[in-house]
Amino acid sequence: MLGPLPVSATSDYDLYFTLSQLPAADEDKADLGVSKTCSWEGEVALAGDPFTCTIVVTNAGPGLPRNVVVTDAVTSTLSATDYSVGAASFTVGSGSTSYSCGASSASGFSCEIGSVPVGGSVTISVEITPLKAGAFTNNASVSTDSTDTAAANDESEVDLDVYRAVQVDIQPGSTTNAVNLGKKGLLTVAIISTPDFNAATAGITGACFGDAEDANQRTCVEVHGAPHTVDVNKDKLLDVVFHFNALATGIDMGDATACIKGTTTDGIGFYGCDRVTPVP
Repeated sequence: MLGPLPVSATSDYDLYFTLSQLPAADEDKADLGVSKTCSWEGEVALAGDPFTCTIVVTNAGPGLPRNVVVTDAVTSTLSATDYSVGAASFTVGSGSTSYSCGASSASGFSCEIGSVPVGGSVTISVEITPLKAGAFTNNASVSTDSTDTAAANDESEVDLDVYRAVQVDIQPGSTTNAVNLGKKGLLTVAIISTPDFNAATAGITGACFGDAEDANQRTCVEVHGAPHTVDVNKDKLLDVVFHFNALATGIDMGDATACIKGTTTDGIGFYGCDRVTPVP
């Protein structure tokens, strides 16, 4: 803005301004940038639980961009009826006031954020809820009616896999799920079939199992080379049973939970945990 800018305040405030004038050629130029991340509760994103995606738009200047619009495109291996995209909203800088974006659909949303302060940022947040396991790609891009001096950073993409939660039974038949750390023994881990999930036909051929807190300590070596199927809980449904070397799982004294994680032959991830009782 050129020319005088009238301001007023009561005696309770002191107002200080530092004003500088941009060359006319730079007033309608800006370097916008966009970054996108997605987060969820727990180790993996699970079907049935929402995950949150955050888009941050920045402006390196020199001017204030006009009519800034962020477009977020969502694609998935799931059908549009198997997930929902919530209402997106944005905040400016560290402010707490939230402003609504446009209507969301399975394909994403568009958000008119107006402008972005020089050296400042605008943060957009949206929640996506998958009803089934599958893959998602979220692509965020920013545009303006002003001149963007560096278009290479105007787009950011996140790929993520949503896992199926499976029911796990460690040491089937045991009431304590004891893991004996004092001897070289086999640890039995069963993925249980349920009326809506047939573990025996899901294409489970391998998995990594062990310490719930540190996936790097888990073992991916099935002692017999591959799991087998057996009805461990006598419900007339075949379950998938793994055997692991207990000392290779990363389970230590004091651990209370162990987890199994893998991918079926058709590329669908699965994940589940059960309690353990380590004994020396």
